[in-house]
Amino acid sequence: MKNIITLIEWKHILNELIKQNETPYVIAIDGDAASGKTTFSQQFANNPLIWIVSMDHFYLPLDQRMDAVGGHMDYDKLIQGVFIPHSHHQSMHYTWYDPHTTKIIQDIHLAYRPIIILEGAYSCHPKLRQWITLSAMFTINDELQRTRIIQRSNQVTYDKFHDIWIPKEKNYQKQTKLDQYVNYHIHVKE
Repeated sequence: MKNIITLIEWKHILNELIKQNETPYVIAIDGDAASGKTTFSQQFANNPLIWIVSMDHFYLPLDQRMDAVGGHMDYDKLIQGVFIPHSHHQSMHYTWYDPHTTKIIQDIHLAYRPIIILEGAYSCHPKLRQWITLSAMFTINDELQRTRIIQRSNQVTYDKFHDIWIPKEKNYQKQTKLDQYVNYHIHVKE
C-alpha cells in the first residue's frame, strides 16, 4: 500500500485543497464498511464550498442490478446528474432511490460548489475514476468493524454485512485494485 497517513493528515490535505477552490474537485473516500467514511466527511458538511454526496444515494433497483463487481450501483446517474454538471460549474440534480422501499426518497438539487466529497464504498469504481481528483481508502480491522456495525444497528444487520456486503466490498477492492489506485490509505484504529 502506498501513502499511508493518519486521519489528521488526511484532514490537513483536504483543508489545503479547500483553500485553493479554483476549479471543480471531486474527492472520493472509499473503503471498508464502518471505517468512518461518512463520519469523517460530515466534518465538512457546513463548508459553503463543499457538497457531501453519498454513494448510498445511487443504488440501482433490484431488477436493474448486474452480476458484476459493483453492479448494484447506478454510476451513470452519478455521472450525468453530478459529475458532468459539476465539471461545467453548473447545478446538479439526482433522485435518491431507496432499494428497501423501492421508492424515491428525495429529489436532490445542488447549486454549484467547487468541491464534492463523494463518500462510500464503490466511490472509486473504475467507471468514476476519470472524474476523481483525489482519493483515499479507509480500512478497519474485523473486530472493530463488527463492533461498530452492531453499535449503529444490531447483530442481524452485522450478520447480513458479514455474509453479503463485506465480501462484496472486499471483492470490489481486490478486482479493481483499489489500494493501488487511491492517493492515500488510512487505517482506522479506534
